[in-house]
Amino acid sequence: MRNRSRIFPILAVCLLLVMPAALVAQTTGTIEGTITDQSGAALPGVTVDLAGASLQGARSAVTSADGRYRFLSVAPGVYTVTATLSGFGRVQKKATVTLDATVTASLQLNLSTTAEITVTGEAPLIDTSSTTGGSNYSAKVISQLPVSRNYTDIVKSNPGVNEDRGETQGRANALSIYGATSVENQYIIDGVNTTNVIKGFQGKALNGEFIQEVEVKTGGYQAEYGRALGGVVNVITKSGGNEFHGDAFAYYDSFGTRAKQDLCPAAGTAPANTTCNGTGPDSLVGMRIADYQKWDSGFDVGGYAWKDRVWFFIAYDRVTYPNQAVARYASSTVVDNNTEFPLNQWDNLYSGKLTFNIAQGTTLTGSYFSDPSVIDGAAGSDPRQSRVRLITSEAARTWESRRDIGGQDWGVRLNQLIGSVGLVQLQAAQHKDRYQLKPSGAGSGIRYDNFECPGGTPDNPCDQPAGANSTTGGFGQIFGPTVNNFSKRMMYKGDFTFYLGNNEVKAGADYQKGTTNAITFYTGIGEGGYPGGQQVTIANEYGQQYYQHNFFAPCANRDDPACSTPINNIIAPSSKDLGWYIQDSFKVTPSFTINAGVRWDKEDVNDYTGATAFSTTNEWQPRIGVIWDPKANGQMKIYAFYGRFYYSLPTDLNVRAYGAQTGGTTYNFDPVNTTQDPTVIGHETAFFQGGAFTEPVQPNLKGIYQDEVSAGFDMLLDPSFSVG
Repeated sequence: MRNRSRIFPILAVCLLLVMPAALVAQTTGTIEGTITDQSGAALPGVTVDLAGASLQGARSAVTSADGRYRFLSVAPGVYTVTATLSGFGRVQKKATVTLDATVTASLQLNLSTTAEITVTGEAPLIDTSSTTGGSNYSAKVISQLPVSRNYTDIVKSNPGVNEDRGETQGRANALSIYGATSVENQYIIDGVNTTNVIKGFQGKALNGEFIQEVEVKTGGYQAEYGRALGGVVNVITKSGGNEFHGDAFAYYDSFGTRAKQDLCPAAGTAPANTTCNGTGPDSLVGMRIADYQKWDSGFDVGGYAWKDRVWFFIAYDRVTYPNQAVARYASSTVVDNNTEFPLNQWDNLYSGKLTFNIAQGTTLTGSYFSDPSVIDGAAGSDPRQSRVRLITSEAARTWESRRDIGGQDWGVRLNQLIGSVGLVQLQAAQHKDRYQLKPSGAGSGIRYDNFECPGGTPDNPCDQPAGANSTTGGFGQIFGPTVNNFSKRMMYKGDFTFYLGNNEVKAGADYQKGTTNAITFYTGIGEGGYPGGQQVTIANEYGQQYYQHNFFAPCANRDDPACSTPINNIIAPSSKDLGWYIQDSFKVTPSFTINAGVRWDKEDVNDYTGATAFSTTNEWQPRIGVIWDPKANGQMKIYAFYGRFYYSLPTDLNVRAYGAQTGGTTYNFDPVNTTQDPTVIGHETAFFQGGAFTEPVQPNLKGIYQDEVSAGFDMLLDPSFSVG
């Protein structure tokens, strides 16, 4: 109790000094242990040296009165721990550090008159201080397993991980982790929260050549992790080193090298006894890939600009689909299913990292990674996407379009060691994602749908067909919330870790702001100086042919001519998240640890004007876990955990429920001009509707949360094999 009374005043001061910031996962690990003599008595004053290829220079520590030592903020990798003391022989042990884990490397020194070296083997890989479930996958493991070119594919190897029907934008993995949906996880790369801002699924596509290690936390994680109900996928990219290294790679894929593709028609049209995926993201919705080739090549190189002080790593990957095409699953009266339409795609993936060892114990790291993809041709009819347009005309102006996916991310992180008793971490970062569908080429024109019917008169209107007789002109409407949006998330975070005796206390605060720009519009370039941005219906149900113009209007007054000028509907709502936490890991005995902490979060959901539509507050999240190492040798643990977790709402809610949109419909005899003509039979006046979205909200609304109770064990059978 005396220890804790000293800790909390220090934490209070530190929390005042740390700037608020966004959820950022740990990018390093810890090595600790106890040095004893042959009788098992603790040895103080032992010099412990740490060396490894992932370390800038060497680090040293001296054991305390209880024989303990600790190395904080150690990058993932393999290290050698060496202990020396006058009168004793030197002892070495290898320790493999993984992301956000503690490796226990205890050593025993023997009396000796010489300085002979004794290699005692490897430190156990089981973290006996943590209740977190999951696995770590190094770059070497990933490269030797049959996984796809997406870094999250290795996560499927973890027990409890499956796929659901969540959105993927044609390139992400929809991972369900122990029952949570694929939009309830967090995806973090180099400490940057890369979770898709508007939808909440995997928001960054990188290949294995960029990755040093992938960690998946399936549950039981402490209070520093928040805003997720499922798992946390924590990734660190490669760094440079004191030696230059590099790779070049090339991959090829095509229909001839793949298993037969399972095709499905549009929902509701499947023949009897046909298994289809419905209208979910994996559905082909009436379209199919008709031809396919993929070339994937690139390089990576790492090294130093200043040994032990400045390291760098850069990587580039170019992916092209040179002979890809789409076709209808079933023929229509206008388009045969053997007719192929071009679907070109190219991806440019980048990664870069600069690590600067400013001084002993002070490290500044900057990361940059980007994943832009471009799809053109029949981009709106790409069956890999979640929203697919069925091609209804061979005319290029009805399907020619371009889709842009992905964006640029960066992060700057400062780690400051305070001897072996403390660590300060500060980070600022930005994530961007983009999913924009736009017409290209001939598709930029006004879209015309013909709904004429025969025989109509003012007294006896004819019945308009259920579907258009023909479609000509441009691409039509682009709906911003689903297919034409881009987002940005700014993040800031500060953490302070303090060690005192058997307590490891950590506290921090974080802040993030996510903004989505959603642009909904009609295609169209007006002729003769008239405005475009509309979709036109040609009809004649009263025996008089006319044009119905649908567009987005700047106002809703049908008598004001200015309101009949088409515009794009653009909204940019945002959400703000603020949180703080404090947690303590208390080693009651060498074999028994208690983890306890609490997290508090608040989220403001803002509308398109920036005003707060509603807030979720008082999101208190207690977490407690106990771990027992029966033999106190780091080779087995039995644990139990309870915790509450809250969820951060994606901005899809903001753009759909708290935006603004006014639609206008006018009628006349001109195919382009949107001015109302009062002589159109049955449609003498214009029609306007819409405005701000004002969904009602219940007072004191709580956020989405769940309680988790888990228990388990891990046992190491040999250095590379464990059961749990």
